[in-house]
Amino acid sequence: MGSRRRDRYTAPEDARFSLPPEAIGAPIEGAGRHPVRAWVLRNDGTLHRVEAVAVSSTPDAVCVRWRDGKHMVQSWVWRTAVRHRARPAAVDAA
Repeated sequence: MGSRRRDRYTAPEDARFSLPPEAIGAPIEGAGRHPVRAWVLRNDGTLHRVEAVAVSSTPDAVCVRWRDGKHMVQSWVWRTAVRHRARPAAVDAA
């Protein structure tokens, strides 16, 4: 069984509305696509809360991905701007 390398994950190049690289820090690790709610800053300067998935993280920041209209968008935000949300409950087939 192989071990997980801490340096395996890199910052997504297409992250928009993001923190600067100096704020993101290191090491960057995979977050496993956990469902979250996150506060993100848009280009027009407004703050929005979005339903997203966490795709990468550092001790200070989280990279979240969400659908904005027809487009998938991702952004690095401060860790404190992100809250976990419950996964949908499995429906029992009776």
